[in-house]
Amino acid sequence: MERTVLMVRPEQRAKLAGLAAREHVSAAEINRRAIDAYNPDDNEFNELGQLAEAVMQSHAQAMQAIKEAHKAVKETLSYFAHKKSAHHDD
Repeated sequence: MERTVLMVRPEQRAKLAGLAAREHVSAAEINRRAIDAYNPDDNEFNELGQLAEAVMQSHAQAMQAIKEAHKAVKETLSYFAHKKSAHHDD
């Protein structure tokens, strides 16, 4: 094995220590396991990215539909307010 230095934030160091203690292994072993498990080409990883993209597109479409509905409600309320005002003027 080769030695390497890994810079982490304090909260990551605490998490690493907790994981190592829970698994009864060294922090270095937790790092090795994490490196072995990391695979950005994994289909699950890609599927999650595609799912996230679909959610963002759906959100944008929903927001547009809400804006259009809000505009229609506003126009309808204005129409009825005008009708009510015209009816009271008679």
